Formats: sequence, C-alpha cells, structure tokens
Amino acid sequence: LGACSDGSQFPVATGKATITTINAIYGSPDMNFLIEERPIGQVRYQDTTTLARYDDLDYTFSFEVFFAGDLTLTRIASQHIDFVADQHYTILASGTIAAPVLTVWDEPQRGFADTDTVFQTRFSHASNSHSATTIDVSFAFDGVAPALGGGVWIPSFGEPSVGPDFEARGSWFT
Repeated sequence: LGACSDGSQFPVATGKATITTINAIYGSPDMNFLIEERPIGQVRYQDTTTLARYDDLDYTFSFEVFFAGDLTLTRIASQHIDFVADQHYTILASGTIAAPVLTVWDEPQRGFADTDTVFQTRFSHASNSHSATTIDVSFAFDGVAPALGGGVWIPSFGEPSVGPDFEARGSWFT
C-alpha cells in the first residue's frame, strides 16, 4: 500500500536562537533545565546555564528538582517559548521553590568580529529580599572600589538591561 503527499506538515526551521536560564530562587536545590524533556543543564542558586542554541521552532522548557527524601525528580515549572531566529532568550526563575515565577527576557543576538576587543555586559535585579529597592551596578579594575552612586546601571526589580560595552583589559569585578 502506498500514498503520495504534496508536502510535509512539520514546521521548517529558518534559523537559530539561543537560551540561558538564571536560578534566583533563594535556597533552592540544583535545578535541572530541560527542553522538550531533554536535559540542557543543571543550574544552582545564583548561577546560570551555559548558552544553548536551537532551531527557531516552539519548545516547552521545564525545571525539575530532587526534594530531600524523594527518589524521583519533581517538575516545579514549565515555560513555552516560540523561538524567533537570531534572538537570545533568558529565563529567570525567581520566587520560591514552592511557587516559582518564570520571567522570559528576549533580545536580538549580538555578533562580534574576531578583532573585537570589547565585552558586552547584561544586568538584572532579581533579589527577592531586596525587591522594593534598587541596586547600583558598578564596574572597576580589580583592586579599585566602586564609588557609591557611580554605577553604570541602576536596575529596578525584575528589569533586565544590556549594559555598556567594556574594553577587555585587566581584571574586572562587579
């Protein structure tokens, strides 16, 4: 028995997009980060995953943890994202482990030439304990204390931003 068709019903990718996640859930166990049930990586509290690159299709991203005494992983949150080519997505996991809040930020991917000597900074404020206040983000050479009020960016809670470019030279701290 045979049949013919005039086309596929499957979506066709036209490019790639990238994604990372940040774990800002205070006291959370390490979280497994998955795309369509496949692991991307594990993310600890106050850490981020490495950059992952996928076709510009739609995906469901999930977070799972081991709770003390459990023998299996527990899914704590999921987020659907319809990727657009040449975009970078960041999922910020905040709130509590019992009630996670997932915030998705997206921005155009930036290209760098082999001869570029700058690095791009990105900042966000995700401290639940200081959500009503702002923070002052400063950059300086290693060994030089930043001046209060001399920040390069002062974010509000949950507000992401691409910071300024900095010339790659010496050691920096935030």
